[in-house]
This record gives sequence, structure tokens and C-alpha cells, in this order.
Amino acid sequence: AYVEKLQAIDSVLTFSKFSVARMREDGVVASLLPLGVDFDVFKPGTIGLEDWSRPKALRVIAQNRGGKIETVLDGMFVFFTGGMMQHRKGLPDMIEAFRQAFEGREDVIFWIHGRADGWGKHQHIDEIEGGPPMIWTDGDLADEDLGEIMGSLIDCYVSGHYLEGFGLMPLQAMASGAPVIATAYSGPMDYLREENAVLVHGKEVEARDPEIPPAMLSIQAGSFEVQDMIAQAFSTSQAWSWDRTADAIEEELEKAQISLQKRSPMIPGLDILIPCRNGLRDLLRLLDSLTVSP
Repeated sequence: AYVEKLQAIDSVLTFSKFSVARMREDGVVASLLPLGVDFDVFKPGTIGLEDWSRPKALRVIAQNRGGKIETVLDGMFVFFTGGMMQHRKGLPDMIEAFRQAFEGREDVIFWIHGRADGWGKHQHIDEIEGGPPMIWTDGDLADEDLGEIMGSLIDCYVSGHYLEGFGLMPLQAMASGAPVIATAYSGPMDYLREENAVLVHGKEVEARDPEIPPAMLSIQAGSFEVQDMIAQAFSTSQAWSWDRTADAIEEELEKAQISLQKRSPMIPGLDILIPCRNGLRDLLRLLDSLTVSP
């Protein structure tokens, strides 16, 4: 039924080549709308690209159960993952990988910021108790707060997803100067390469990935040229700008206007769908910045 509804739409704009291909396989008229990063918010912070060493006092301020919390962590190496913690995010894999890699360690922490929407935190709260340190914060973060986290407060972003339509957070981390470990599959492969991230086995099924623990250990130990990878990642991210996304939206709207002019006056309107539940706030802010003639 969902595919049938999409097939009735004149044009569906989606964020990755992977998503476009999937939709076209189902007979949906789909075009690519590349997402972008707000470089005023997501940029290297107090550490900077030249000095990748972040054992320091870590200040975390996040919304948790409706109130502010503050946790101070001295000298910790911080792995971070975030987003809507649906099944496809592969959170159990990431928790298990962290536990395998750092059992008995107290100098490394896995920080999960998960909007759980009925799934996630309360099903997996037992999994983050015991073993190496893990914390879970929830609630919406303002872009400025997330930019501070990415640019100044974390040592590595981890995405152990089974499936992503695009995967904006790893790209934001790359723009912020943080190294990325990610599954080599689906939407993020539009921008992920072996030279700009630590890629682990791609999959679309639930399975413990044996490549994630050694990837975490390699990043934490600095056992390869992390700095070169970060520089490549930062360079890659700069091509994914908000301006590029705005130009793509304007181009699609102009195409729609031309199509509408060619249509019979007996056919009312033209439908354009942009499926973006998780990125809706960012997209609305971007659309609001555009000036488009009716």
C-alpha cells in the first residue's frame, strides 16, 4: 500500500542514490535531492583538525526526561552515536561491539544520544549497565548543541546501521573533524570512502558485525594515520553544502512548474513528496530560507 501511494505522486525527491534506485525498482518516479551540512554549525571546534587528541574534561548538556543534566567525564575517549534509534540503526551491534572491544576499561565511553520513539532506550537500558562505561541521553538537541558535541566533545562517531536512507550525522561528524566508523552500505555510501572513514562490512540483516570492535580499538589506539583520514573526511564533507541542497530544491521546483504549465487545465496541481521524517526540522529550515515564485 505504501508503494502504491508513492506511485501516485508526480515526483518523489529522496536523499541518496541508494534510495532513488530502490524507489525506481518499485516503479516510483524518484529524483535525487542531496542533503547538505550547515557549515556555520558543524565545523571543527576547540580541538581543530591539526591536533586530534581529545582526552580532556567533557561537558555534556542534554535534555533527559524533560530536564537538563550535566555529566563531567575526565580524560575519557568518547565514542558517540545519535539519531532516531529505530531497529535499522543497529544499536545492539554497536553496544556489543563496544563491550567486546573495551571490557574492563574505564578510560573509554560510548555515548548514545537516542530519540527512542517507543523503541530503543527502554528496551536496551539493561544492555548499557555493567561492562565498560556507557551513557544514554535522549530528547531533541538544537543544531548548535549537536555541532558543539561533534566539533569539541567526541573522539569518534560510530554508525553501525543495517540500513540508512542517507545518514546525515556521519557527514556532520566529518565536517566537524571527528573520525567516523560506519557500515559500508546504503545511503551513506554516497559520501563514505575507504580513505575518509573506517568502513565495516555492509549488510541489511540483523547480525553481530565482527569488524566493529577492531575498528573501535584501532581508532582509540591511534594505530593508523587517523589525522590523514580526518583531513580527507573534512575535504569530502565540504562538497555537501546547504547551498547545494537549496539549488537542487529550486531546480526541482522549476521543473515542476514547467511540467504544470504543460498539463491540461483539467488536471489539478502537481504533487511533490520529500520523505524526510528524521530530517524534517533541517529541511523546513532550509525551505524557509528559499524564495520561490508561486
